[in-house]
Amino acid sequence: GAWAEVLPDLVKAGNNTALNAAIKAFAFSILVCETQRKIPMATALEAYSVALRSVNDSLKIPNKSSLVQLMAAVMCLLFAELVLPTSLESWTAHLEGLGELMQTREPQFYASGIAHRLFVGARPALIVLKIQSRKASFLASEEWQTAPFQEIIPSPMQALMNEATAIPGIIERMSQEAGITTADRLLTELEALLDRLALWETSFQATPEAPRFWYDGDCIWFDSLTTANGLTHCWAFNVICLTCVGKIVGLFPDLRPFAHISRGMVSQETRRMSMLICRSTKYLMQDKMKLFGPTSIVLPLQTAYDTLKAGGAETERDFACCKEILESALGEKHFLSLFFKGDV
Repeated sequence: GAWAEVLPDLVKAGNNTALNAAIKAFAFSILVCETQRKIPMATALEAYSVALRSVNDSLKIPNKSSLVQLMAAVMCLLFAELVLPTSLESWTAHLEGLGELMQTREPQFYASGIAHRLFVGARPALIVLKIQSRKASFLASEEWQTAPFQEIIPSPMQALMNEATAIPGIIERMSQEAGITTADRLLTELEALLDRLALWETSFQATPEAPRFWYDGDCIWFDSLTTANGLTHCWAFNVICLTCVGKIVGLFPDLRPFAHISRGMVSQETRRMSMLICRSTKYLMQDKMKLFGPTSIVLPLQTAYDTLKAGGAETERDFACCKEILESALGEKHFLSLFFKGDV
């Protein structure tokens, strides 16, 4: 959500119809969810429609808007769509378009200033999209991982995203390539990635004097939204990678096991981390988190739900708990149903 802090600066930089309309749509979508300053859904929908037409017009006319203005406008629309009765396909199309828009400039363009802040704000959503679509991302290339951070050291969350950029490509290759040689190569990559994720989590949790998270009954509470976002995504990335390991070993049982991960540990760890994610949901669903908490739980909760569901009788009790948590979340934030259609 830190990217939204650049909006006032962009507005001051020059009047832009598309950006102004998108900011209005974004603001109205937030007010739809408010209890004290609630506005009618019809008002928010009208603002969104106006903004959508304005942004589309700007995309058709070269140089009508600067790249950063267009990026910010599209990001505002993405969040506005989350609370308005649109479709997942529409939201996905906008996110794909944002990725294409970003690629009209070299990675160095995003090394500083407003462009950098928009880049780091958009990158997690773009990576999540590619994980869900099982398609490799341009963000996985070395230049896209390094050039935007030449001047500004990546935050822990961005360092985690650097590791996550490899996941979509691995998933895509698993679905396209066959043979024990390829499988062995993928296992080696997954082992290295799991090691880096473990190192990230250890380093991240060792930073403060106080604990990053603690239990409050059955729920996990965090010291900040940033911590919750980082750890739940780290756990989800681990689960995804371990699930890939399980699938590969299931297809090629003669492949060597990891030095530090037995085959039995794969199911144990995916189950453990899935439950950590489930128990983190209540914290992220708090009203004070606005849209940013609930939107950040989408990939982790999807991952946990699918993993526990696939566990069968072994994870039946945990899956029932996860399903109850998901149903509660869907009741509180209806837009989440976009991402969980047919699951409950």
